[in-house]
Amino acid sequence: MGMFDQPMEPISPYDLLRNQNFILRFSPMFNSGFFKFSSDTDKVVMPQRFTYLKLPWLLSNMKPGRRCGLWLEMMSLKCLGFIPKECRKCWKVVARPQTLEQLFKVYNYQQQSGYECKCGIEVRSYVRGNYGAYFYTDSYEECGERYIKVRAELDKIGPDIPVIMKRSCTEYERDFGPSNEYKHPPDADYWEEQLYKYLDWPVSKEKLPTPMIIEVKQKWIDFAWERDDFTVDMFTNSKPLHPPVYTYHDQYMKEVKDA
Repeated sequence: MGMFDQPMEPISPYDLLRNQNFILRFSPMFNSGFFKFSSDTDKVVMPQRFTYLKLPWLLSNMKPGRRCGLWLEMMSLKCLGFIPKECRKCWKVVARPQTLEQLFKVYNYQQQSGYECKCGIEVRSYVRGNYGAYFYTDSYEECGERYIKVRAELDKIGPDIPVIMKRSCTEYERDFGPSNEYKHPPDADYWEEQLYKYLDWPVSKEKLPTPMIIEVKQKWIDFAWERDDFTVDMFTNSKPLHPPVYTYHDQYMKEVKDA
């Protein structure tokens, strides 16, 4: 008899429970307070998005229903372990504005384009560059068509703006390697089905309140000032955001010359 002909050992009731333990599988989400079961519905009630003030992005024309916030939260807590179906079909055109001036111009273009998109400052340590602009699509072909159109429009803003096509989020490539080499775990579909079964998904309009838009725009300018972006002066009337230090080198050189 071959090894695969051997009768399988019966699974114990304990192991059966452990293999189906939703709370154990996603315990970091429960421990962080992001997941909480409702005693009324037996569902996990999801918190509303955009109730925090650390958002670096401004969104334009986003369709309701994207669950990016949930998946990224699970990735950050190292408890997802796979790329969800909706993320595997997500393709993006990504641009890197080089200055604050370009960032605001790209934001204006995004609002008028009708495309699902966002842009803002890059605060992630594993992403190179100060600014980012993202255009969302649902297939490789749609992304390619979007790339051609976006590249042409951004050339009018700045030919020096890099533009690329990519698949899914950078966080997935950071944790799972290149997207073209991704191997889907055998139990991933089961656990994704469990998430859909137990989570009470809120339908977000993905629209920020006006005070948050103002706060994010100011954050962009503060960010550009910190990084000595020369175009920040266009947004401050060339006035410093913070008092400069008093310097002595000119005084010293004058004293040396006069001595």
